[in-house]
Amino acid sequence: GSTEVKITASDGASGDYFGIYGSLNENYIVVGAYGDDDNGSFSGSAYLFNFDGFQKVKLLPSDGAASDYFGISTSIGSGRVVVGAYGDDDKGSASGSAYIFDLDGNYVAKIFASDGAADDNYGYSVAAGSNRIVVGARFDDDNGTSSGSIYIYDINGNYIAKATPSDGSANANFGECVAVGSGRIVAGAYGDSLYKGAAYIFDLNGNELKKITASDGASYDYFGEAVAVGSGRIIVSAPKDDDNGSASGSAYIFDLEGNQVAKILASDGVT
Repeated sequence: GSTEVKITASDGASGDYFGIYGSLNENYIVVGAYGDDDNGSFSGSAYLFNFDGFQKVKLLPSDGAASDYFGISTSIGSGRVVVGAYGDDDKGSASGSAYIFDLDGNYVAKIFASDGAADDNYGYSVAAGSNRIVVGARFDDDNGTSSGSIYIYDINGNYIAKATPSDGSANANFGECVAVGSGRIVAGAYGDSLYKGAAYIFDLNGNELKKITASDGASYDYFGEAVAVGSGRIIVSAPKDDDNGSASGSAYIFDLEGNQVAKILASDGVT
């Protein structure tokens, strides 16, 4: 048999958006609540649970402020919990930041882009694994308006590299989602090529290895809106793919070199 456990925040309240983003490792689950108001309206929080549903600790930034959206993204891996706060203002309005904690909820470091600027949305996505922390800044403008970028750190928050696609373009939103595992970093760019979308594979030092796209991709499929990597596989979503009706959606599986292994669909998918 199996046991189902429902987890809720011990101090949950209306409009907290608990569960908007979650992540887990072999021992713990971290769940964001970006609408929590402990440090002001939409300052945000995150919660760490064990697999029995016991709340271990509530995570808050020491410098949290209204509209930081702390908890919009979460990740747990390599002994670290990472929480994004894309609305933080250290480098300008909504320039963004991320916070690193250990597995007991102790603060390790706050990270933000040294070249951050207003509306970069650094921290909209975060990932931890393979002894790396990766943070996406989907609206960074290095390759055009909202072309996007990612930043790579060690597990203590020491900067390693900034990465952008070799063919980055305006409105690609590269870094909207990030993943790290199996010795690879993957970042999605769902706005690439008129929202046909793409994802990029990097090594752990930020060197681009390959750009991947859907073998049957079409405009407005949004391939690359979500990515995952682990157990020797990369998965990329295409939520607006139309195989089972308009925006029924699909996902694509690749090996770590970027070769497409399979396309998967919901057996009962509909518009």
